[in-house]
Amino acid sequence: MTHFEPSFADMGMRPAHQGVRLVRRLRLAMFAASATLLAGCLAFATDTEPNVNVGGDVTPPTPIAFTPANLSTDVPIAGPISVTFSEPMRNATLTSSFTLRKTTGNVVVPGSVTVVSNTATFVPTTPLAVSTQYTAAVSTEARDVAGNALVPGVAWTFTTEAAPVTSLVVLPNPVTVIAGTTQQFGVTGRRTADPAAPVAVSVTWTATGGTISPTGLFTAGAVAGTTYIVTATLASNSAVTGRSTVTVISAPPPPPGTGVWLNVTPSNVDLTNALSCGNFGTETVQADPDRPSNLYAQFHCQGIWKSVDYGRTWTGPINTGTNGTAIADCAGGIRLAKNGTPTPTLLLACIRGTARGFWRSTDGGVNWTKYNIAPDPADRQDMYPPMVDPYDPQHLLMAAHEHDALVESVDGGRNWTNIPLNPGMLEGVRSAAIAFINTGSAATTRTTWLWIGEQSGGQFGTWRTTNSGTTWTQVSRNEHPVGYAETFQLDASGVMYMAGFYAVEGNGVLRSTDFGVTWAQVGNSGNQRVVFGTPKNMYSSYSFPSGLNTSGGPSFQLAPQPGTGTWTSPTTPAAMRQGAAQVAITNDGTRSVFVTANYGAGLWLYIEP
Repeated sequence: MTHFEPSFADMGMRPAHQGVRLVRRLRLAMFAASATLLAGCLAFATDTEPNVNVGGDVTPPTPIAFTPANLSTDVPIAGPISVTFSEPMRNATLTSSFTLRKTTGNVVVPGSVTVVSNTATFVPTTPLAVSTQYTAAVSTEARDVAGNALVPGVAWTFTTEAAPVTSLVVLPNPVTVIAGTTQQFGVTGRRTADPAAPVAVSVTWTATGGTISPTGLFTAGAVAGTTYIVTATLASNSAVTGRSTVTVISAPPPPPGTGVWLNVTPSNVDLTNALSCGNFGTETVQADPDRPSNLYAQFHCQGIWKSVDYGRTWTGPINTGTNGTAIADCAGGIRLAKNGTPTPTLLLACIRGTARGFWRSTDGGVNWTKYNIAPDPADRQDMYPPMVDPYDPQHLLMAAHEHDALVESVDGGRNWTNIPLNPGMLEGVRSAAIAFINTGSAATTRTTWLWIGEQSGGQFGTWRTTNSGTTWTQVSRNEHPVGYAETFQLDASGVMYMAGFYAVEGNGVLRSTDFGVTWAQVGNSGNQRVVFGTPKNMYSSYSFPSGLNTSGGPSFQLAPQPGTGTWTSPTTPAAMRQGAAQVAITNDGTRSVFVTANYGAGLWLYIEP
């Protein structure tokens, strides 16, 4: 009998190693087919079929910005017109759904659509017509990348300019800038039909000889030259430009007084005699926030003096108009507020003399009007100069001289209301100080204040309120010397300083990083009255109203910002026998300048190196 052994081929089979290769080929073919199918589906969902939703996103897109804004007028005829969405969009759906038409007649405007990130821009093929209203629209065909439709569609209108801007005027021009410093430039447009009428425009800035920001702030380079150019280019038409010629010069040598103290007391003031109202010299000096070269100082029993050259020279008394003679008989001080008016408003508070009480001048100190401080009786109108809300020049706070009172005005001092004090703040015959805490918010600054008691061994201390005095919280035992005191904030970051004695944290200068909630001692540990600063340094000084021809301070000290390092005590002139009661800080465009009011030692000028 013959034995028959069937082969793999007879059975329709292959050897094992050949079968393995077959399986691998089949798997690769299936994988390739799946990948091709998936790619096709994604392409179908993304590009060719906007109605397919991909993934779990079911939130429809929303428009968040339009250019030009809805109902805009005077829109450049060169466009562009754009809309920004809340999320990325499918490009293909926008090119067909974003349209522009003349509102009257619904005439289609030809153009193209480009998409960058979340913003779609319609660029007209030719410039738009002048003085014409257009309607831009994006229909519900527009979809986000997940396939969600823009529901509902969106439309907005705008009206084009009456005539195109044909030239730009850049100011200042020409201008000289010190190497390394800045100069702000501005630009307006002009039309051929009315070249004298400025037109607001959107431009891009370029510059040689330095750098320039998108807002036109030029920073000069270090190389001096005379051919540098600042150029503004119209955003809607790059053919329209304007220029300013800039001369960059080397920094001049520092002016006299840089790094040293100069006695700038006016020659016609009396710092020798008591006069009619108890003359202690000068205890307030103020810089005009709207005109940094102009400063004002009050001299007891004599009146108001003014400087227009950053405190170097003074003229006065300037109180020559209505009630000018009355306010001359005043021992007190002044305050200025930033109000943007052609002449500053001066506020005067007197603690002694026939002018005792509160006064206002709205013409730079010439004429004066007295206002009653209604919460206080007629025989207790003695107050220290008011503090001004940094966000509202009509909002004032004023602390009493040697009696328990704190008053508030919301109309620039014409009317006053009483602010309740915590029983722990009632000092009797002592004088407190009050300050606004700049929180960076107009609303909360309005209600957030710091109250500092007069030195009593720490019995009264420092208190803080966040609700306009409804409740108070003691935040330190620090107290200020006899007289008046102020806090200092360089900005609204939360860092603030106060000076004094008897604080548990330490004596001298205290620093807070949380808007006055907690404090830490910095600087030397001696008694101090004022603390002030510039972007470069912190300074402090001690003073005491000991009378004319006496000594009290100055105990002057300084440290680099932020004042947490080593403080040094530079020598001061022998004639500065009394320290600062108040400091006016300004800037001459190159350096920080401050002028101090030093009671019987007069006015002193210092230019920061």
